[in-house]
Amino acid sequence: MGKLDGTVALITGGAKGSGRSHALTLAREGADIALVDNCVADVAGQNYPGGSGEELEQTRAMVSDVGRKCISIVADVRDDEAMVEAARQTIDELGQIDHLLSSAGIILKFGKLADISPEQWRTVIDTNLTGVFNVCRAVLPHMVAKRKGNIVITSSTAGRAAYPHISDYGASKWAVIGLMKTLAMEYGEYGIRANCVAPTNVNSGDLPSMNNNEEAYKLSSARTSRTRRASRWSNE
Repeated sequence: MGKLDGTVALITGGAKGSGRSHALTLAREGADIALVDNCVADVAGQNYPGGSGEELEQTRAMVSDVGRKCISIVADVRDDEAMVEAARQTIDELGQIDHLLSSAGIILKFGKLADISPEQWRTVIDTNLTGVFNVCRAVLPHMVAKRKGNIVITSSTAGRAAYPHISDYGASKWAVIGLMKTLAMEYGEYGIRANCVAPTNVNSGDLPSMNNNEEAYKLSSARTSRTRRASRWSNE
């Protein structure tokens, strides 16, 4: 018997990394899984490959090997209609949606604010913030009708403290915490809970980690020293 027997989880960004880890963890606890990923491996300005169709299928097979039902859906969280369709397909094939893990996200080229292009800004905000809005909006009517549901949104340590050179990413991760808090207030009366997690780097095998990447290490070090200076200035 698992803690999640008889439930269904929809997970965005499910092809690899934390999305895959979430899928396997929930499956081992008894949940059936719907995986959503856009399967676009090569994005301009992205220094690591995104999830591929092959990896999405690998994750689906891994969940199935645990003994749970699993479907895979190729869809972009930036597309609101695609998220509505993903929710509909999940309900049609798995019967319900009890849990949403909004894990899809992107970080692009590092740079000071004035050096970030409007195109990069829109890509990051549309994926990391609007994408969360889209998938939450898609599943909420079903959860409201059931008067029950759990929503977990992936924020970041960059959504709890300032880091230089990632103003687009940081803004998106601060914003989803505000979205989550509002969602929790609005839908708590329907038995729906909403929370965020704020991880640091995830060792997915692709994203450079603070331990083995000089640029990432410098970013972390710069954040510590500059935040101390900014804090001192704000108190003077």
